[in-house]
Amino acid sequence: MGKVKDKILKEAKENRKKIEKETASKIEEIKEKAKKEAGDIEKKGKEKAKEAEKLEMERILSRVRMDLSNRKLDKKNKIMEELKAKVASEMKKLKWEEYKELLKRIILQASEDGDEELTPGALHLDKVKELVGELNREEKHNFKISNEKGNFEVGIVLSKGKRRVNAALPVLLEETFNEMQEEIVSTLFGSE
Repeated sequence: MGKVKDKILKEAKENRKKIEKETASKIEEIKEKAKKEAGDIEKKGKEKAKEAEKLEMERILSRVRMDLSNRKLDKKNKIMEELKAKVASEMKKLKWEEYKELLKRIILQASEDGDEELTPGALHLDKVKELVGELNREEKHNFKISNEKGNFEVGIVLSKGKRRVNAALPVLLEETFNEMQEEIVSTLFGSE
């Protein structure tokens, strides 16, 4: 019986060693698999973090570009408004002879029938009335001076029935600057 016992104990020890060896092997496989999965998760996490960082940087850069663009636009608009104010100031300083030629050209180009009612600006008002008299005599027109006073300093408004041509300086400046905006911006700020 001692031999059977020893044999059983020997087999039990061998089975135990075999099971321990298999278990150790399985534990190593599980550890390796877990290590690989952890590495994959870490790698994916780093990639997601890098992508999130990249997106945040793009958002920040986009906001900075938009802010710069808005500042640039504000600066351009301020310069354009200052330029308009300077042109308006220079127009108000025109001597009668220069202003007369300008106003005469405006009236003749804006008139369709030569019998419109004219509302002149405050600049050189008495001389403008004389100019209208000259145009009526020399050019055979029949313009009339309006009893209304224009609420502008430079320019003139022509009216006939429902038709009205506003050639007051603020309107002329706005139209001129709108037509020439690209050219002015290009000259002031270079090509963009």
